[in-house]
Amino acid sequence: MNEFLQNQLTSRNALIGAGALAAAYTLRSLYRSSQLPPGPLGLPLLGRLPWLDTDHFNESEEAMRQKYGPIYSFRAGQRLMIVVSSYEMLKEMLKNDMFSGRLWPPQAAELSDGCGIIFSEGKTWSEQRRVGLRMLREFGFGKNESLALINEEVAAILASIESCNSEVDSSRLFSDLANGVIAMLVFGKRYANENPNYESFLINAKKLLNDSLASSLTLLFPTFAPLLKRLSITQQASTATLAMHQFFEEEIKKKEAELTDPNAEPLCICDAYIHERRRYEAKGDFYTHRPFHLVRICMEMFIAGTDTTSKSMEWLLAHMCLYPQVQAKVQQELDEVVGRERRPQINDRPQLHYMQAVIDESLRSASLAFNSLTHRAMKDTTFRGYRIPADAIIVPFVYGAHRDASIWEKPDQFYPEHFLDCEGKYSPSKYLIPFSIGRRICPGESLARLEIYMAFAAIMQKYSVTLAASCKDKAADVERGLTTTPRQPGWHKLHFVQR
Repeated sequence: MNEFLQNQLTSRNALIGAGALAAAYTLRSLYRSSQLPPGPLGLPLLGRLPWLDTDHFNESEEAMRQKYGPIYSFRAGQRLMIVVSSYEMLKEMLKNDMFSGRLWPPQAAELSDGCGIIFSEGKTWSEQRRVGLRMLREFGFGKNESLALINEEVAAILASIESCNSEVDSSRLFSDLANGVIAMLVFGKRYANENPNYESFLINAKKLLNDSLASSLTLLFPTFAPLLKRLSITQQASTATLAMHQFFEEEIKKKEAELTDPNAEPLCICDAYIHERRRYEAKGDFYTHRPFHLVRICMEMFIAGTDTTSKSMEWLLAHMCLYPQVQAKVQQELDEVVGRERRPQINDRPQLHYMQAVIDESLRSASLAFNSLTHRAMKDTTFRGYRIPADAIIVPFVYGAHRDASIWEKPDQFYPEHFLDCEGKYSPSKYLIPFSIGRRICPGESLARLEIYMAFAAIMQKYSVTLAASCKDKAADVERGLTTTPRQPGWHKLHFVQR
C-alpha cells in the first residue's frame, strides 16, 4: 500500500513538474511574443499561412497595415516575418548592416555556393557589388554605347507594333527590349529569338519567377527541407536553375576562349569581369572572383534587369489605357517639346516634366516589387523598441509605403501631380522607392529608368493606345494586377493607333 501511494505521489509530482515546465515555457513564449511588433496570431507550425490571400495579397497586407501599423509581425510556417511599410522605418532599417542579410531557400543555397550579388552577404556581397556597379557605370548608365543600344531596341519595338494589325500582347514586346539591351551589355551580342539555347533560358527564367511555391516551401519549413526537396515542384525549380547556370557557363567559356590578350579593351561586362578575375588570380587570389560569381552575376542581371523593366512598361501602357486623359497630356507635351519629326532622346527628358511625373506615378501605383526582396536579421537585435530575433525575415512592404496617406495626397488614385510642383515642373520624391532603398537598393535602377523613358516616349509620340476590343470589360482586373514577382497588370492586350 505504501509503495502504491509512493508511486502515485511520484507520478503526481512528475505531472506537476511537467505542467509547471509547460506553463513556464508558455509564459516565456507569450512574454517574448509581446516584445515583437504587433500582429495576428496563427496556428502551430502553419502560422498565418491558411489566411494568406495570395490572389489579393496587396489588399490583405494593406488591411493588416491599417490594423497594426507600419511595422507588424506574424509567423508563416516556421519563420517569423517582420513587415515594414513606413518609409522612415525602411530607410533606418535597411541602411543598417544588422538587417542586410539574405535568407536563402535551401536548394538555392546549394546551387549558388554563396556567389553573385543579390543573395550574397558580408564581404562577398560588398566586393561583388562594388565590381558590378563599376562595370555598369562603364558600360551603361547613359553612355553613348548604351543609348545607341536602347535606341536600336526601341526601333525594333516600333517596327513590331507597326507590323501588328490587331491586338498586341505587350509582355513579349517589352521583354525583348530589355533582354536585347542586357544581352549587349553583358555579352556584347544579341540573341536571335529562334536561338534554341536562348529560348530555353527564357522559358526557365519565366518558370522560376512565376513559380515561387517551390522556394517558399523549403524557406518557410526548413526542418522539412530534406523531404520538401523531393517534391516534383521543388525538383523542377532546381532543374530550371541548373539549366540557366549551364547556359551562362557555356557563354562565359566562349568569352574566356576569345580573351587571349590581357591588354585587350573589354567590350562588355563579361569581358571586364574576366580581366578582373585574371588579375586577382595572377596575385594568387583564386577566391574573391571565383568563376561561379560571374555565372550568378550574369543570371541576376538578365533576370532582374529584364523582368522589372518589361513589367514597368506593361504597367505604363496599361495606365495609359485606363487614363486616356493622362495619355493625351503626355502626347501634347511631346508634341510641344519634341515634335513628330524626330524620336525623343535623352537630352529631351529634363523638359518633359509631365511625362517624368507619369512614369514615376506608374511606378508608385504599380509597385512592382510590392514586397521588395526580403532581408534577414543577422543576429538578435532591437528596432524602435521591438525585439527582432536572429533570422527573422524582414519584408519591405513597398506597396504599403506607396499608399501612405500621410505622404501621398491621393494614394489610391493615379495622380501624376504627386510628382509636380506648383508650377507644373517635375519634382521627384524621395518617398518613391520602386527599386527598394538602403544598402541593397537595385544597382540597375538608372539603366532601367533610361530604358523605360526612351521606350515610353517613342511609343507615345507615334501611337495612341487602348485596351483591345477583346478585353474592354477587363479594366478593373487590369488595374488590380496579379500577385506575381514582379507584380504585373491583369491579363490584357493592347490596340495601337498611329497618330
